[in-house]
Amino acid sequence: MPELLPDEVFYAQLPSVHLASGALLRDQSNRCLIVNPTYREDWLIPGGCVDEAESPFETCQREVEEEIGLSLEIGSLLSVEYVARHGPKGESVHFIFDGGILSPEQIDSIRLQTEEISEFRLLPLEEACELLDPLLAVRYRAAWRALESGICYLERGTPQTPS
Repeated sequence: MPELLPDEVFYAQLPSVHLASGALLRDQSNRCLIVNPTYREDWLIPGGCVDEAESPFETCQREVEEEIGLSLEIGSLLSVEYVARHGPKGESVHFIFDGGILSPEQIDSIRLQTEEISEFRLLPLEEACELLDPLLAVRYRAAWRALESGICYLERGTPQTPS
């Protein structure tokens, strides 16, 4: 019988997977709130990488407050996507939560974290998706549909449906 490995050895040899979390935010006209990051070309949704000992839900709340200055009650999980390793990027799992409908007063009070975010826009879904990272656009459309139909699980940009 093989010798059992100590926990620290066993867990150290497991692959690491990065987690990210963001919010689907919209206005009363059903336009999507997207942000223009200063550190990359494609637009994103408010959100970011999960820190150590932080849940994806906590990350979503924290990142929304940091990036656009709004302390919101984040709602239900809308989508989860597994993304395989590609290029320099490792494996990752991305979560999108319902950030709710913003009031005109909330929109007027948005304050951007200018070190990371240069601007925000409220756009119809398809116009927003044209600016988003292509993988995020697929995930974002799925999250938008999940507002009506329930959580969507995706793998590598493809929604997975039960057989």
